[in-house]
Amino acid sequence: MTRSLHLGDDEPGRETPDGAPEHLWERPSWECRSCGRPWPCEPARAVLAAESDRVSLALYMSGHLERAVADLPRRSPPEMFDRFLRWIHARPVSRDRSRALTVTGA
Repeated sequence: MTRSLHLGDDEPGRETPDGAPEHLWERPSWECRSCGRPWPCEPARAVLAAESDRVSLALYMSGHLERAVADLPRRSPPEMFDRFLRWIHARPVSRDRSRALTVTGA
């Protein structure tokens, strides 16, 4: 399943193909609708990372960061950066992608 990366508020109650609820955000708390942890929770990060490249994901999450900062003004900037963006850059590059970069010299 490929996710359309858009900033619209997804409808509550969406499920994955196996019937499990999706790990989506709830505004204005920015908690996961499925597990109640701060969004993006680990399951949401795993799905987002698997379904998009780093640049697209960074742009997508930057938009969410902007909205979350407005909703959660008492949170510190470093905390919000870590929550929404830092994890993207810590994501390992897959072996296939690493091999392609080596072969093409990109």
